Amino acid sequence: MTFYLNSSVFLLIELWTLQSTEDTATTPQENAQALLELLASDARFNWRLKVDAIQLLETALVRPYRSFRVWLNCVHVLTALQPILGVSDPKLLKLLVELSATPEGEMDFGGTELRQASLTFLSSICKHRHVTVKGFEAMKAAVISIRHFIVEEEINDMIALWLSFLGTLMKRSFFPEVIPIFLEIIFKCQSREIEVELEGTFESGETGNVTAYDDAITSAIPGDLRLTFDRRESWNETLKWAKALNALRWPELQLEASIRSRLGNALQDIKEAIEGKSDTWDRDYDEAEINAAENANLGNSTLHSTLRKRLCRISENERLAWVEAVSIFAQHFPHDLQDAGPTVIMQLVLHDADVEIRSRSLDFLSPLATMDELRACIMPLLTENLDALALAEDWRIRSAFAITLGHLGCVGTEQLPANVVNKLISMALEETDHDVRTDAVKSLEILRDNEEGGYCDTICQEISSKLDGSAGNEGWKASIWIKLVASRSKTVPFSQFPKLFDIAVENFNIGYDVQENGVELIQTLLRDATHRDSIASKLGAALTTSLRSTEYSSNRAINVLSTLGLPKALDSECSRRQSDYT
Repeated sequence: MTFYLNSSVFLLIELWTLQSTEDTATTPQENAQALLELLASDARFNWRLKVDAIQLLETALVRPYRSFRVWLNCVHVLTALQPILGVSDPKLLKLLVELSATPEGEMDFGGTELRQASLTFLSSICKHRHVTVKGFEAMKAAVISIRHFIVEEEINDMIALWLSFLGTLMKRSFFPEVIPIFLEIIFKCQSREIEVELEGTFESGETGNVTAYDDAITSAIPGDLRLTFDRRESWNETLKWAKALNALRWPELQLEASIRSRLGNALQDIKEAIEGKSDTWDRDYDEAEINAAENANLGNSTLHSTLRKRLCRISENERLAWVEAVSIFAQHFPHDLQDAGPTVIMQLVLHDADVEIRSRSLDFLSPLATMDELRACIMPLLTENLDALALAEDWRIRSAFAITLGHLGCVGTEQLPANVVNKLISMALEETDHDVRTDAVKSLEILRDNEEGGYCDTICQEISSKLDGSAGNEGWKASIWIKLVASRSKTVPFSQFPKLFDIAVENFNIGYDVQENGVELIQTLLRDATHRDSIASKLGAALTTSLRSTEYSSNRAINVLSTLGLPKALDSECSRRQSDYT
């Protein structure tokens, strides 16, 4: 029986992979795939199956050009048969790693799909199968040999897969050599999603000798990082490393001492610049020219005169880089820059002549607002300049201000003053710029969802009172009411249900997307047993009115009925009313 079973399996594999000449799978191939997966998962048969994974893979890889489907199907076969495969052979694992780095140019198309399948298969092996020491060493050597390909990957989904595989490999086998690859990916991507993926690699506590990984990171950091004004050509390198280390500030990595030892000189450069300490660079300039530039630019700021002169002598891009450095170093060393850092940034927000620098400086202030050590300093800086920022001429400043208030309000330990919350509500309702309104609404959603902050009732009551009788007249105001008030079903006063129904059904001037949001909310309320009975009669009465109204309203009401999937009691009541109408 074993002979016949294995013969059948070989024929299925042949059908699924090696006979493939098309770029897409055929029905017989799909059937072969399903049957193989069934056999591999059935304990009555799988122990009898014998498949030579290396032979199968090597046979596929020597197929001629344009054999993408053969290569891909071969990986799918191995994945399906994984429960019965011997996967510890170093040669097999090395081949799979190399296949994961197949350049797109080696086939007309499909390289990404092939790399994705190979990496997914490798990660599964590392997570769920026993791999020998030699097998792990083969994979690590293969990874080092294709390092350039990994760090040059352009597709974010593929980068995430590489990080997942490398992280799993690092957890199963000591692999400090992977740290430089991680750092290069951080340098290149500057993506929060990638940082989260990397953080997950370390937070499980399964990486083994964490101290060795700390040492690997420390040894990779240059020891001469500076931020002096006479060496501005080195600022980009210093910023690059400061950002990367900021992405690696996790409790699992005990890098505080290493970060201070490597960034300490640059931190001192920032502190001395803020304090206005002179250096040789300050002596070589035209004083009259710089005084004129200072008066035109930062003359009204409270910055030290020496710092103002320095900032006026450098370009806008350099000035922006220096402000960003202050923000990043304040995140690394909040106690060292507790007052000075946020204060300097705010002075550029208020007084720099370049609008781009003003708005970007406010962006740099936002992450500091979430830090307990800095919130006490940042709060008065924003509240004292509430109108100046909320009513700034340039929309980018108003938008950045709305976002910053959301960051301040996301922490429940300290509540925003009532005038700040009301200003944010006014920006959401009265702002003329769509992007600013959107950012204000997003920040209000953050505040509303912060249970510890206690903002929810205030926001819902204020918006409901300001929009009373007018929400249905303007689509964007109706949308705000749905997002911030009605979507909190437990706080919806059902006296306002007619307003919700007007938005969802009757007001055809309000916009299709807003109406659909209203219908979705009605669906949510009807699924909640707490509210279903209480709104059934109100919905039935509202639908009756619409069914007797204009053709648009009646058609819309019928569509809503068919969409909602109403409870039987409500459905029968509406059917009776519709029958009476017809």
